[in-house]
Amino acid sequence: MTIAIILHVIGTVLGAGAVTINDLTLVRAIGDGDIGVAYQKSARAYTLLVWLGLVLILGSALYMALSTSWVMQSEKVLTKLFLVAVLTINGVLMGRFLLPRIDALTKADWQDRTPKLRTLVLAGVFPGALSVTSWYTTLILGAAGRQAWTPEQMLGWYLIALGLVWAVASLTVKWRLRPRS
Repeated sequence: MTIAIILHVIGTVLGAGAVTINDLTLVRAIGDGDIGVAYQKSARAYTLLVWLGLVLILGSALYMALSTSWVMQSEKVLTKLFLVAVLTINGVLMGRFLLPRIDALTKADWQDRTPKLRTLVLAGVFPGALSVTSWYTTLILGAAGRQAWTPEQMLGWYLIALGLVWAVASLTVKWRLRPRS
């Protein structure tokens, strides 16, 4: 069981860390062709780390669920499973629709903040906010240990955090996309 818990923690840290670095690098790339091209080269590696994190979480969670009867009766565990489902669906959609379009950007798109970049980055704000919020909520729920939180409380705080992260991300991206003076 100890190895499963360690793998679970490593998976969560890998996923949360990869989405954090991905999002920060993406924001920095807006308006900078060199960073944009470097980001394009790194985005697949960040994605791979996120998927590795998900695999570690799912594998270790499956082991814990099969070896410990109370695991699947925990409302916190069920909430985390919901978040992992959100992460999985969001990751598939981002990989299918956003990554290929990011790969197609040119250095000039990044540098000149072209309409193609604007549309793509603005379309990615919500999925990015959803990803980072879901990863950090999963991390916090795991780190908090056993709590008397109800699913409604956990999901309520999650939705509040998602709204805040989305608002900050939207404002940050719009600020980075503003015309240069």
